[in-house]
Amino acid sequence: MSDPWTPPPDAPQPYGPPPPAAVPPPTFGSAPPAAFGSPAPQFGSAPPPPFGSAPPPPFGSPPPGYAPPASTQGNGFAIAGFVLALLGGIPLGIIFSIIGLVRSRSRGGKGKGFAIAGLVMSALWILIFVIGIVAYASSRAGRDSTGTVVNPGKVDVTSLKVGDCVQLPTSAQFEAKELTAVPCAQSHNGEVYANQTLGLTGSYPGETAVTKAAEAACVTAFEPFVGISYDDSNLDVTYLYPREAQWRLGDRGVTCVVTPGNGSTTGSLKGSGR
Repeated sequence: MSDPWTPPPDAPQPYGPPPPAAVPPPTFGSAPPAAFGSPAPQFGSAPPPPFGSAPPPPFGSPPPGYAPPASTQGNGFAIAGFVLALLGGIPLGIIFSIIGLVRSRSRGGKGKGFAIAGLVMSALWILIFVIGIVAYASSRAGRDSTGTVVNPGKVDVTSLKVGDCVQLPTSAQFEAKELTAVPCAQSHNGEVYANQTLGLTGSYPGETAVTKAAEAACVTAFEPFVGISYDDSNLDVTYLYPREAQWRLGDRGVTCVVTPGNGSTTGSLKGSGR
């Protein structure tokens, strides 16, 4: 009887799983091998974000914390507002300066200085105008409810009324657009006693014809006011008549003023019989 056969130890086994294939060691910085059954990553694609994380920003959006640069555009409204305010165009200067000041916030402060300067300049113009108006009003003669002058001041010659006491220039002939009116109780050298209409029509007839008509009108109105005729009086008469420029504007009136001659007087000359 023979012994059973035994295979030699180095012979390969006829059954059993094959030995595992040799896997090369991973290189430094490479990703670990994907688990069995997972899809192979596409070349160049990023790994998916973890669950619950915020979605990635859209393509082309700035990274978090990035502030866009300030606009490089100019601020024409601010410059225009400053120029207009400098030239005295107050309403537009204020409007353009305010618009320029608002726009400077989105332009990195560009034009802010011009806008502020325009507002300051406009405020100065307004202050100057207010001071001028107050000064003009304070220089005008004040009248009471009856129209009598109670406070001395300037009066336009076309606004003189009968009974106004005025200060006339000392020259024999003068041109004046306004005179100083005072209360008749104060010293004065003239009193308005008539406002007449010249009996002339048509184009300007010349200064000689106008003065002749003015003198005739004032002599006629003298006696009803003073109480005696002009020829019997020791008072003088001055008349304010229109020149050619005023004539073309339609002025046909003459203002008659009685004067005490050389010197001044107080009180009214109405009914004085002098």
